[in-house]
Amino acid sequence: AFVQLMKITLISEISIYVGSMLRMDDVTLNGYVEVNNNATFISNVSNITSVNDDPAIRVKANSHAHIENSNITGSSSGYEAIWLWNNGSIMLQGTSSVTAPSGTSAINLTTASTAVITDNVQISSVDQTAIYIDKNSVVELNDNVAITRSDGNDEIFVDPSSALRINGS
Repeated sequence: AFVQLMKITLISEISIYVGSMLRMDDVTLNGYVEVNNNATFISNVSNITSVNDDPAIRVKANSHAHIENSNITGSSSGYEAIWLWNNGSIMLQGTSSVTAPSGTSAINLTTASTAVITDNVQISSVDQTAIYIDKNSVVELNDNVAITRSDGNDEIFVDPSSALRINGS
């Protein structure tokens, strides 16, 4: 199945499963998106804000998310704004931003997941690790990606079985 949402505001949880695809253009979503089991999610010029303890975006089990010129904000009662698990992948590009409020990580990758972050993406975290790379996962940072934190802890954690590649400034 293929679904496209354009110029709409939703207060909802959206689940994309088993090879399905969702494209959002100029959408405001207060809730979360779960991408699972070989599904694909594309977000362009949209705002996704988690309103409960779920990540704003969850990508699991061989699924992929492509986020361009969009803003992702985690919930202060959650653990991360974006969570990838079990071979999940994400491409963050353009002028996208990922914001993690106090007590929340911006991006958490685990179990052979991958993220490519490029262009002018802004990732910010208050008091947790901004990007947590665990269990054979890989992150590539390109171009002018900026990662900021308010306190003095690590911006990026890389587990010994994982990798981080930085290309750009």
